[in-house]
Amino acid sequence: MVDLSELEQQLIEARKRTRERVPPELMQVIDGMIADLERSHLPNIVDVGDEAPDFTLTAAQDGRQYTLSESAARGPVIVSFYRGQW
Repeated sequence: MVDLSELEQQLIEARKRTRERVPPELMQVIDGMIADLERSHLPNIVDVGDEAPDFTLTAAQDGRQYTLSESAARGPVIVSFYRGQW
């Protein structure tokens, strides 16, 4: 099992690296979106260290399905969602 404090430190470092690469005006938009989400108090938000509910996603490229519980059985899993226009 991954030490949570170690994972939190890795996430902090990743955020710092991201802020160094992303233009300030874009980071301002991203920070605003994050603040909006935090203010919305959505009922199903999973926080760092919380156990995520099981789910299955379908890959856009090849239609392959990925289930969280199956992936987690093989080791630690990080789930990241990107919203974008293709």
